[in-house]
This record gives sequence, C-alpha cells and structure tokens, in this order.
Amino acid sequence: MAATLLNTNFLCSDFNLKNLIGVSENLEEHLIITCKGFVKVYNAHDQKLIQSWTTKTWHPFTAPAVCDPESKKIIAVINHSSISRWNHTDDDIDKVKKENFGTSIHQLIVSGGVVYVVFSTGQIEDLESALKTRKEVKPGCVGENETITYAAIEIEENIAVLVVKDQENHVKVWQLNLSGGSLPVCCNMVVKDERLTGVCMLSAKLYTLWSNGIMYCHNLHSDAIERLPGRQYSTVTLIDSSRTARMLPVSSSHFAVIGADVKDEGSMLLLWDAKFAMVTSKRRLKMYYDPPYAWVSSVGIIFVDGGSLSCTPYVITDSTLATVFGSRVSADVDCPPEACYGWDATADVKKGETETIYTNKSEKLVEIVRSVDKISLSESVLVGTILGPLVENRDLLLLHEVITVFEDIPESCLVKVIQCYIRCKDSEFDGLFKYPAMPMEVECAGEEGVVRCPFGPGKAAFVNTILKKPYTDSHLAKEFTMLSFEDTLCLIRHLYFLIVAGEVLICPGEDDLSLGEVSEWLSLLLDTKYHQLILSSEVDVHRLLLSCFSRISNMHKLLQELIALEPLIERIADDSYTSQGAFCSGYSLEKLVITR
Repeated sequence: MAATLLNTNFLCSDFNLKNLIGVSENLEEHLIITCKGFVKVYNAHDQKLIQSWTTKTWHPFTAPAVCDPESKKIIAVINHSSISRWNHTDDDIDKVKKENFGTSIHQLIVSGGVVYVVFSTGQIEDLESALKTRKEVKPGCVGENETITYAAIEIEENIAVLVVKDQENHVKVWQLNLSGGSLPVCCNMVVKDERLTGVCMLSAKLYTLWSNGIMYCHNLHSDAIERLPGRQYSTVTLIDSSRTARMLPVSSSHFAVIGADVKDEGSMLLLWDAKFAMVTSKRRLKMYYDPPYAWVSSVGIIFVDGGSLSCTPYVITDSTLATVFGSRVSADVDCPPEACYGWDATADVKKGETETIYTNKSEKLVEIVRSVDKISLSESVLVGTILGPLVENRDLLLLHEVITVFEDIPESCLVKVIQCYIRCKDSEFDGLFKYPAMPMEVECAGEEGVVRCPFGPGKAAFVNTILKKPYTDSHLAKEFTMLSFEDTLCLIRHLYFLIVAGEVLICPGEDDLSLGEVSEWLSLLLDTKYHQLILSSEVDVHRLLLSCFSRISNMHKLLQELIALEPLIERIADDSYTSQGAFCSGYSLEKLVITR
C-alpha cells in the first residue's frame, strides 16, 4: 500500500481568518488553535472543543502556542516579547506570570521533546536556557532589514535552518549547529529569473520549490552550503508553482505540498514520496489562500478550506517499489498476474505467498475489485469502497462473499451489512446456496415456552457469518448507534435464540459460533440502546429483557458450579485421588494434622 491521504473531516470554524495564527499538537492527539485573542484545544476525532483561554489584559498572541512535552504546559508568545506558561487546569491565564525578553521572539518550535525559542535575530535556544538569560540581548545572524520566512529544527540531525528575505526579496539560507560545535554558515539562494515559492526541511535535506515548477534538493550534511539550492529533484505540474505553496514534513520519508490548482479552481493537497520524488496521493480543496494556511500533526494535515479548519488524515508506509509503483498499475490491464513467482522454482512456497488481491474470489467480485482504483490501499479501505454499492443494490450473494473472503472489515461495514440483511425479506435468501442445518424453534421449560428464531434459515446463516468476523468492541459499540430500535430488537432476539438453542459453543471450532462473541454482541447492543429498551412500553420488549437476564443468570450459576468442581477434576486427572483407593473400597484413611 502506498502512502495515501484519507477523507477530509471538518474540524471547526469559530474563528476569524484574519486573526488565525497557527495550529499545533497538544496531549492525547488534541489540537491547539491559536488566534490573536484566544487559545483553544479541540479533539480532532469528534470535533469537540475541550478547553479555551482568552485574555483581557495581555497584548495579542503573536506565534502559535505549543505544548511542552515534558511539563505538559501550554506555552504562548505575547506581543513578540513575552512568554507565558500555564497548565491545562488553569482558567484565568491573566493571573499567570509572564516572562519578558529583551529580544523579539519569532516563534516556538518543538523538536525531539524539547521546546526551542527562535528569536527574530536568528538566535535559537532551548526554552529553559532562554528563560535564564531572557533579559540579555540575543545576537544572531539575521540583519535588521531581514525577515525570517521559514524556520525548522531537526534535533535528531542536530541541524536548524533559517530562510530569510530582505526588503528586495533576496533569499538567504542559514544553517546552524544546535550543539554549538561549529559556527553558523550562510549562502544566498538564487535561481535565475525565478522566485522561491516553497521550502521544507526533511531528514537533513532542504527541498525548495521555484516559480518555474522545478523542485531542488540540497543535502545539508554532505553538500557544501555554497551549492544551494542543490540538484534538480523533480518537476511539479499538479499545482501552479508561480504562486506561493506550503510544504510540510509529514514523516521522515514523505512531505505534503499545498498550492494553487493549475486550473485556478481552488487548491491542491499533494502527498509526496521523497525517496522516489513522486506524488502518491492528492486531494482537491475548495479555496486557495496566499499563502496557504496549513500545519501537520499526528492526526492529519490541518488546513483552512472555505473559511473553516479541516483535517485530512494520512497513512504512511515504507517507500518501496512494491508500495509506491504497485498503486500505479493501470486499471485496464487485460490480464493482471494471478500468481507470484520466485527465482528458485524448487524452493518450498509458504501458504499465502502465491496469493494476490484477486485470489479465491468469484469473477464478478474480481471485476469489481479491478474497477476500484484503491487496490493498493489497506484491505479495510478497499472493503469500505466495495460494500457501499453492494448494500445499496442489496446484492446478497456478493455481500456474503465479501464478508467471507476478506478478513480486515471495518466495524461500520459489519453493521451496515447486518442492517441490510435484517431489512431484507426472508424469501430473498431462499435458494441462494445450501445453508447449514439449524433449528428454527426451541421448546424451553417454564414460562418461556417455545422460543423461535426471528429470521428464516437463509437470513440466519447470513447473519451468523457476520457474527464470526473479528472486531474491536469500542468501535462496534460506536457503530451500533446507526441501527434503528426495531433492527436492534430483531438482532437481540436472534442472539438470544442462538444462546437458548445451543448454537454457540464455549470452545468453538473454526466454523462454529463462539458463546463469548455472541454474548459480547448482545452486551454491546444492550448498552447502546439501554435507554430506549428501558423506556419502551411494549410488553414483549420487557419479556425479552427478562428472558435474557434469566438465561444469563442461569449460565453464570452453572459456570460458578463448574469452577467449584475444578480442584476435584484436577485431582482425578492427576490420578492423585484414585491412588488412595477411593474408588476401590468402601473407605479411605486420611491423616489430619491440627496445629494451634
């Protein structure tokens, strides 16, 4: 699977774009959004506001606030001259002490678990060192008429890079050694008749994009600074390189580029593989901003689109020929390979090594998989794409095949398919194939009487296939919310019938239903629809709940009695009980030792 961009999610829109300063990562994959007048923390997964801080007495925030990985505090720059630190539990940050500096602060950068202060003069210090000498003037490499346009730190490579411009737009690059082992070096960076439109440092390499569409790469370790901008790396054609672009390091092997669409219709987000110098995934955005508002975090690429903040998650894989170029195989190839071959024809081939994405599937399903331009993605993403039209068309045979032949099926797909099965008539399942034998009613002692399966034999077999698939309980419970109350009752009745009829086993075989999994499905359904079940006025619903309670209680009592028999069974199995003659004579002698 090649590195790819996933579907874009809305994050928030409660800000004025003119006041937005930046976005950074907080604890637990939350995001810190900094505007001139406030700092907010959002949960990127459910788009909920977690915390918000504003100030009445301070000057505005002037750099994106960050979270100190060591102290877990929020650190913000005020009016370019002060730094404030506060805990997540603080409500009134006006009462928090400010640390005033004698030199203007450009921004804060977190690298390798350390917070660094980048001063406007070009001096870079870790936060603790900077606080100890905050009253001192910080001399640096940036002149009075120069402005820092890009700053990056890679603590693992012991490198910091500053890109500065003067009033005449001349570009200069400074390379600094963070350990102080050598003096900063600098060089003017020029491409004749062209303008710098994007820059990014990744794994000690400086990538620069110029207005003619050519991207250059310079190795900061092995290449002399005078050779900037470096060797010609690639040509960019998917965005308008004459307009400002934003380049962001996503991982040690990939970076993202956001720029204007060549058709002047919004902008384009590109995921770039640095090793192979090619785009592996792209997304079209609604609007283009000059410069683009974009930041990167572990939850995805954050950007402004249509006046709101959005997040595009990404999946990064190793850069290999199989992952990168495997996704670029033409979709209309007549005869794709159906087997894999090695150099040594006499070697033993392990099970699965000769299988492809088309193996063990019907011709119709193979045709559908070929028509999907996502065969290089993970199996879960592929299944999610395939199942949508099949559920809509109620193609029961193909749905059953997809559920059977694929292993990694998202919980949302399992719930969608089981909902489709429940809403289909029993007659639609008749004659599709030979179903395993299963009783349709069971006579129980007591008030329960006869318990009947709510589904026909065919529908029950299809539903049981889904119950055997692996899942994550927290994800499954979340997806159960899409089930209607009527569908939930049908599924609860079916699960209860399986337990009563003895169709589930404590130690199941490969083709058997597990009592543990069926019980967990039942438990998650009851938890998800708890309030609706309790508030229901239908007598049948309350009888169903009481029957479930009685059955589970009896099974629990039986389990407790079996546990009590465990020591005796172990003695019999070890032959320690029969050695005393307990089963060979009418009595046995036991020695008791009584101590005080």
